[in-house]
Amino acid sequence: MTPVLHEPLALIRRLSADGTPVALLTDPAVTGGALVARLREGLLRAGVQIRGRAVHGEAHLDGVETLAHWLRGTRAGAVLAVGGGALLDQAKLAAVCAADPEAQRHLHAHGRSGLVTLPPRIRRNGTLAVVPTTLGTGSEISTGACLAGADRKRLVRGAALLPDLVLRDADVLTSLPPHLVREGVLEAFFRATGPYVGDGTPAPGDAETVAVAARLAYLGYAVRHAAADGAAPPPRLLLRIARLSAHSHRAALHGGRDPFAARGWFLANDLSSALGTRKTTAIAALLPPLWTAVTSGDTRWGAADRLTRLWGAVRAATGDTLPPDPATGIARLLADWRIEPRLSADGDRLTGIARRAVHAWGGGLPMLGGLDHRAVRDMLAAATHQGLPGHTGTGEKALAPRGQERR
Repeated sequence: MTPVLHEPLALIRRLSADGTPVALLTDPAVTGGALVARLREGLLRAGVQIRGRAVHGEAHLDGVETLAHWLRGTRAGAVLAVGGGALLDQAKLAAVCAADPEAQRHLHAHGRSGLVTLPPRIRRNGTLAVVPTTLGTGSEISTGACLAGADRKRLVRGAALLPDLVLRDADVLTSLPPHLVREGVLEAFFRATGPYVGDGTPAPGDAETVAVAARLAYLGYAVRHAAADGAAPPPRLLLRIARLSAHSHRAALHGGRDPFAARGWFLANDLSSALGTRKTTAIAALLPPLWTAVTSGDTRWGAADRLTRLWGAVRAATGDTLPPDPATGIARLLADWRIEPRLSADGDRLTGIARRAVHAWGGGLPMLGGLDHRAVRDMLAAATHQGLPGHTGTGEKALAPRGQERR
């Protein structure tokens, strides 16, 4: 388990222990911010040489290789990455490639699968420390990273991608606008609930998964109420969301389940890439029709009894004001949180996205196993309001409990 620190000074002490240079990778949005300045100043006072570089955009193969080459040249004993999920993914991939050229060969592989698995023999040198400045991705404690391509993203998995240290800083999170906080809660909720609903077999982490989903829903409403009152989410609330977001990656929640049960994740990934939108927008568009299919008894998408059980806990945690039907209810929740689910794509484009999704994740591969092109296209059509209708909600405000965390 990756150690989580809560004070910049604690991270500075860890990184300065052996006196080797530190490669500091920062998102341009935070490069000139107070936290980066404090980390830089603390390392310099400790006698540590810093090799700094601003890192832009998503993790593309050419960018990862360029960054890996730069890291080799720094001869740094540690990499410190400060930024959102896209930057952390770049830092994780580049640090592994800098240490082991075999990792690059795997990233260059041209197989049709959207999943790239790095073998256990691939190792990373030195320390990788990360400071997430956004909520939702949980990349800081994950063994995965997204690698963007021309028309899709691939998921790269491997033990070498797991960071060694995490600094969770409340001050940097308070700079996030409330709508990005709510989107972060939604992404963590989606990640926690997808495997639980998608796999109908009971697992040891079922009760904990339901509890995490309920807490996240409650916290999302707490953020919404704070914004309605003209207040920023308090640091304690943001840290609670960050902890639960990270926890949604833990094996304790997902152990014993089909590792590819969260089929909505693969579609959200491809839909957001193809339409050039944020993943949370694709998640919001997919959830109502996805849950409609589940509650209608289509077991290819999930287990209706498990979804009903989970949604009952969410309703109880948010004051029992959300509709009892899960699909209608999640649409209401999205409307309450002001997360816009609208996506637009014509029939031909949806057909192309569906074909690429089945090619990368289905057709004998387990991620979309049992789903043919038509089933995937129908789901995408429902998400973009081009086919089978999904529930869109009323936009009426739910009277969820006000105030801060109660859990």
